[in-house]
Amino acid sequence: MKQAVIIHGFGGSPDNGFKGWLKNELEQAGWTVFNPQMPNPKQPLQQDWVNTIIQNIPNPDQQTYLVGHSLGCIAILRYLEQLPNNIKIGGVFLVAGFSQMLKDAKYQPLANFFNKPIAWPKIKQVCPNLICFFSNNDWAVPAKQITPFKQQGAKIIILPDRGHFSDNDGCINLPELKQAILNLSKKPA
Repeated sequence: MKQAVIIHGFGGSPDNGFKGWLKNELEQAGWTVFNPQMPNPKQPLQQDWVNTIIQNIPNPDQQTYLVGHSLGCIAILRYLEQLPNNIKIGGVFLVAGFSQMLKDAKYQPLANFFNKPIAWPKIKQVCPNLICFFSNNDWAVPAKQITPFKQQGAKIIILPDRGHFSDNDGCINLPELKQAILNLSKKPA
């Protein structure tokens, strides 16, 4: 059975923005969906977030799809780094993600997610399908954050005028993301 795990971002919750909508849409399509509240979202710790993902996906496989928003993206990358080499994930969808520390001082609580370089070879081994969504007017994640994902061979989708894909930006649904997930899940492994 297909399963999805949706990880919210810094200071967020499972239901803000498009995340609650996406959970409902995938469940209506017959998926099992986990949309956990991440611990201490305003003072997040990398290992706590990775452990929460592990708890929600005890047996990841090619029917497992991960969706991250903002800080949830780097949390997912850190989760993928620690998977055994023989595990393969169906796909990962990162929305407004970043793989390098953001410069603004208000993001200092996120520094512990960037205490070591990202193990891209390991991530690509366990997850050959990485699709990233960005907006042309994201107020939190600068456009230069797209480059590392592009360099690693991720599929990049830039949507117009979605801001940081949050409620404040009016992004309460994200049909392009839903369609991308459903399309990838139909491809043979």
